[in-house]
Amino acid sequence: MSCNCPQTQELQLLDTLAESRTVRVEKLQDHEGQQLVRKSYRFPTGKDQLRGMLRGTLFGKPKVERELFHLDYLQRAQVPAVTAIRACVTRNALGFVTKSHLLTALSPGQRLDHLIANDQMPSTEAWAAIGTSMSRMHQVSFWHRGLAPRNLLIHDQAPFHFWLDPAKSVIHPRGIRQAARADDLLRFWSGLHEVVPQEHKDAFEQAYGQEGVSDPANIWPAIPKGKRAAAERVIRRDATRFGKD
Repeated sequence: MSCNCPQTQELQLLDTLAESRTVRVEKLQDHEGQQLVRKSYRFPTGKDQLRGMLRGTLFGKPKVERELFHLDYLQRAQVPAVTAIRACVTRNALGFVTKSHLLTALSPGQRLDHLIANDQMPSTEAWAAIGTSMSRMHQVSFWHRGLAPRNLLIHDQAPFHFWLDPAKSVIHPRGIRQAARADDLLRFWSGLHEVVPQEHKDAFEQAYGQEGVSDPANIWPAIPKGKRAAAERVIRRDATRFGKD
């Protein structure tokens, strides 16, 4: 699914949507006026380059190719997700990845964390739709591994939302494990439980098909004890992850 990265001078940069040390997300426009999103991975340090060599060459596919595959999987499973267009990878003479990016269609809406930070709580219908799609995701054995509010675009028309960033996701061919379900739910609700109204949480739980899953206290017992410290680190990291506010 990879290709040689095309020349980008024909793409006009409209905005930088998010940026961290190793990732940049930009809104672009092509010569026909179509708006796109480009997510680029960078390797600014020797450690980053080594990680890219190991994870994206010797022991697996580059992130952009995995994200492309997983976005397509979600859409085929009728789970609302952004529409991937293509993954582009540049390699050096030894075959190691030096840079890569993913192009997707521009989806409407704003990130859930931004909306809540600006007192724009999504509707009860939107929360029910989120619960339905998360349930569907788990029914088709998909462990997202990144269900933070920053990875969900919300808008005011059905299907109300689009999932983002499934580069680290895992598909369990024999069915998703309870610990994986709990991990997704815990990441999603840890920063939301105290700020989302109860009626919205009830709508989510009813659509998801399980009571109490919006309360992290009810989810923690399903996380294996040996993995709880790692889960706490991920939750703290997600709370301060990059973004343009």
